[in-house]
This record gives sequence, structure tokens and C-alpha cells, in this order.
Amino acid sequence: MMKSTINFNDTRIYPCLIPEEKALNFKRSTCEIKINDKIEFIIKAKDATALRATTFAIKNLLLVYEKTRKVIENG
Repeated sequence: MMKSTINFNDTRIYPCLIPEEKALNFKRSTCEIKINDKIEFIIKAKDATALRATTFAIKNLLLVYEKTRKVIENG
């Protein structure tokens, strides 16, 4: 079993993650989302490929959030 943690400091994204939490759980990996003063993604995977796939899904979700936030802030 492999484990990795991703921290994201902007907690405003949490409402966007609620519907995605189930989508981030795959056949060979799981992702638990914790929120404190930051958002913490705890990924547990059975192998390196599953870990990479879950990390890639989270990265894409964060990229969409960042781009959307910049468009809203800049008008």
C-alpha cells in the first residue's frame, strides 16, 4: 500500500470538492479529504499507477479551480 498527502491552502475550494469526493475514489485507490486551516488530500493506493491516477485527478481539479478563480477575480 502506498500513501501520499497533498495540502492546499485555499479552503474556499471545499464546497467544490463535496460532490467530487466520491469521484476521487477509484478501484485501486482512495482519497480522503480533511479540512482544517488547509485542505488535505490523503491518498491511499495499491500501486504506483493508481497513486499517479488519483494525484492527476486531484491536480486537474485544482487547476480548474485556480483558472476559474482568476477569471472571476479579473472579470
